[in-house]
Amino acid sequence: MHVSPDNFIRAETDLYFGNIVGDGALGEFTHFRDFGPLDNQLVVRQNRDTLYSAGVFDLDAGPVTVTLPDAGARFRSLQIITEDHYVPRVIYTPGRHTFDRAGIGTRYVMLALRTLVDPNDPADLAAVHALQDGVVVDQVACPLFSGLRTK
Repeated sequence: MHVSPDNFIRAETDLYFGNIVGDGALGEFTHFRDFGPLDNQLVVRQNRDTLYSAGVFDLDAGPVTVTLPDAGARFRSLQIITEDHYVPRVIYTPGRHTFDRAGIGTRYVMLALRTLVDPNDPADLAAVHALQDGVVVDQVACPLFSGLRTK
């Protein structure tokens, strides 16, 4: 694909979405259990006190519902990213959150979950892993991905 100013937004989004799908996160979350190396970060300027989870969801396969466990006073955010690299909202609350194509506006959506962790406390790291494991995804149909992957 030739990338130009006219298609850069979709090309960059295809790259990021494709990389996450390549990590096994189509229709589900992949949870990054440790901090990424500084020379190979998942995103630009990745936080050093945050663990990430991400998934790409095909909204043509139907709505997707994500249930987030209660994180108490711990900072956690769920960022919704469309194929147009637009962030229509960020969610900070536990519970069930449903996304569909009509509400998102594009076929694919990336859900990026960020959870604060004390990098010097093994018990806190284990607590964040438990929160990651407690995330539940429900989608009736089998998703497909036809995006460009150029990792």
